[in-house]
This record gives sequence, C-alpha cells and structure tokens, in this order.
Amino acid sequence: MRTLGRIVCLNGTSSAGKTSIGRAMQDLLHPEVWFLCGIDTFLSMGSSRAFQEDAIHVWRPEPGGGVSCDLRPAGMRLLTGMYGAAAALIGAGNNVIFDDVSLSADLMKECALAFSPFDSLFVGVRCDLEVLAQREMERANRTEGAAIGMAAKAHEHAVYDFEVDTTHNSAEECAAAIVRRLKTGVPGTALAQLVRA
Repeated sequence: MRTLGRIVCLNGTSSAGKTSIGRAMQDLLHPEVWFLCGIDTFLSMGSSRAFQEDAIHVWRPEPGGGVSCDLRPAGMRLLTGMYGAAAALIGAGNNVIFDDVSLSADLMKECALAFSPFDSLFVGVRCDLEVLAQREMERANRTEGAAIGMAAKAHEHAVYDFEVDTTHNSAEECAAAIVRRLKTGVPGTALAQLVRA
C-alpha cells in the first residue's frame, strides 16, 4: 500500500517571504525530501505573450492602495488545476511545501478540498506593509503595488494551523518555527475546517 506524502501550505501575499521560508525548510528537513512548488511555479508555465495580452490575469488598483490580481478564465483554470496537480504529487507519496497566495474564497476552498485529505499544515505568512513595499521595490521581478494590494485579501478567508511573521524574523527563523510545529506530530485541522465552512 502506497504511503501518502505530507503538505505544508504557506499562504501570504507577494514578497512576504514564502519561497525563502520554503527553501530554508527544505534544508532543515533534510534528509527527508520535500518538493517546493506553488503559484509562481504554475504561472511560469504561461507564455510571455499570454501575460502581455492579459489572457491569464489583469492588475487593477485597490482602494486602499496597491494593485490586486483579477484572474481571467485561463488563469482561474490554471490555479484551480494546480491544487489538483500538487495533490497528485502528495498522493504519490511526495512531501510538498506549497507556496500560495489566496486570491478568493473560491480558490481557498479549492486549496482546502485538494489538501485536507492529507497530513497537512496550513501556515499564514504575514509581514508589515512598509516592509512588503520595501522588498518589492528592491526586487526587479515584482509588479509594483502587488504586495500591498493583495496583503489583506491573502488572509481574508483563511483559518490557520500556525502563523509566522517575516517583518522582524528571518526566513530561517520562520522556517525553524514551522519545522518545530511540524515535528510535534499534531495534525493540522485548518484545511478541514475550511472545507466545512
């Protein structure tokens, strides 16, 4: 009988530090093999032309500042499918660290439905707006205003098993805290709660 893998889902806005935390977790969890993938992994599958023509998503100004992402039908299909693809990896026995930005209640539910059957830990990754804006400015590959524009939306529909804050804590410190929580062996219940919500 095949042994199922485990899932740690990191949810937070752009530039919150999820990818850096995920990489640090991989080092800390060695020699166990954990695969890091997520929203950027799947979005990168689209052609540059599709993005230039707004076929996947379009950015719109947010009343409180910054910009938010509105998914086109192709983008919604991709993000809905990515949860199923990651779930297939877990179902095949792989451990997965999933880097996500929840963009809507519907996508949060898709995430919960896909990952709740497994041994899961749902982690909120938070960061102060000023720090997000600074990080975004320092990185050439970010859409200006995305981090602030999606900061509240990323957590709007979430219930977490654990949370970290990268405002004053390094990615390594946050990763160590998550790994300590993971090694308690206490199963996460947040995704199952979101399925029932």
